[in-house]
Amino acid sequence: MKNFYFLFLLGGALGLSFCSGDNAATTQQESPNATAPGTESNRQFTVNSAALQKDFTTWWNYTYYNVKLSQDFMGLDTDSMVIRKADFLSRLTSGRVVPFKIMVRDDVTYYRLYPINESQPSIRETIKQKAASEIEHYEKEGQLLPAYQFTDITGKTYSPASTKGKVVVLKFWYIGCVACVQEFPEVNRVVDRYKGREDILFVSLAFDDKEALVNFLQGHELKYATVPNMQDFLQFKLGISSYPTHILLDRAGKIVKVVDRIDELAPFLEKQALATSL
Repeated sequence: MKNFYFLFLLGGALGLSFCSGDNAATTQQESPNATAPGTESNRQFTVNSAALQKDFTTWWNYTYYNVKLSQDFMGLDTDSMVIRKADFLSRLTSGRVVPFKIMVRDDVTYYRLYPINESQPSIRETIKQKAASEIEHYEKEGQLLPAYQFTDITGKTYSPASTKGKVVVLKFWYIGCVACVQEFPEVNRVVDRYKGREDILFVSLAFDDKEALVNFLQGHELKYATVPNMQDFLQFKLGISSYPTHILLDRAGKIVKVVDRIDELAPFLEKQALATSL
C-alpha cells in the first residue's frame, strides 16, 4: 500500500493529520491567497509563484485553503490555455508544475499551472502524490459502488436495494488513524445539519472488529452507523489507500465525489440533498 502524500512533516507548528493504511503523517494548513478585489463570486488573485514556493511550509499553508483539486474547477496550463480537469491533474503528476488559484468567476474557481521551484523537492513530490490520488478519486466518479451487503454494529444492514433512492455519505476509517478520529466532531456536525432527513444515510466503514469499535465509540461519539471488518473491501474492492476518505453516493447508487476532507464534500452533499428522489 502506498504511503500517503503528506510525508514531509511540519512538526508541532501545523496540526492536521492524515493516515495511510499503515502509518500517519502530521501536516497542515493555513492562509488565504494574496489580494482579492471584487465580489464574492467574481475575484481575481495576484499570485507570486516564487514567494509561495520559497519553502514547503509556506506553500502548504497556502495550498491547504486555496487549492482544492477534488472540487469542480477550470484548469489553465502554463500558457493560460483552458485544459480538461483530467489533463490538469495528469500534468501535476509530472512534478514540473504547481497549481495556484488565479480567479473565481461566477462561483467557478480557476487554477493555473506555474513552473515548480526545483529547489523544493518536498513540494514536487507532494504535488505528484496528491495529483495521483486525485486522479484515482476522479476516475471513480459516476461508477457504482462495488456490490455490497454491510451490517453495522447494531445489526442493521445496507445493500444497493435498501439504499436505492437515498443519498449515502460514506466515511472510511480505523481506530488507529489519528486524523480519522480528530474529524469526528466535524462529521457529526454534518449529520446534525441533515437531522430528520430519512433520505440521507451516514455510514462509516471501519477496519476494526465489532467489539473493538463498540468499546472505542463509547468514549468517542460518531453519529454515523458503523460497519466493522471492512479493511479488505476498502483496500481491494474500492482501492482506498488513505484515511480518512469520504465518498458521496447519489440516489441511484453512483459515486458523486471522493474526497479526503469532509468539508470538501459539503457542497456536493447539499446539491444531492436538494435533488428530487428517483
